[in-house]
Amino acid sequence: MMELVHKRVTSQSLNTFAVHAPAKLLRTPGLAKSETVIDELRDCIFVVRFQDGDTHMLSLPELIAFIHSLVMAKILHDKAERIAQVSSPQQGDDFSFNYSINFREIMQPQSVISLLDLVEFAETPSDE
Repeated sequence: MMELVHKRVTSQSLNTFAVHAPAKLLRTPGLAKSETVIDELRDCIFVVRFQDGDTHMLSLPELIAFIHSLVMAKILHDKAERIAQVSSPQQGDDFSFNYSINFREIMQPQSVISLLDLVEFAETPSDE
């Protein structure tokens, strides 16, 4: 999973990527905001396709972890920029941030709903 995040924030940072959802979700958009979203999509596959053609099949928990990690990467990047503005670091100075994913927390219905809401799914389903 972290290799996808790394790719997104490094070599693919200037490019787009697409998330293809299962047809079940595309046909029933309200499902992504339903309290039953985890049960409904538990066995479904999502496809993440980078602009360079690299494609990855992800389960719902993997997709949620990917989205969460991208959000955290953005937050930490912004934090590093604010620190750099205040502290005037010298060339070669490094910033180091650590975070961990609490899967139990992010796989609660409200978290899944919030994270799925950040995704604009491609029109082509992952399973057709």
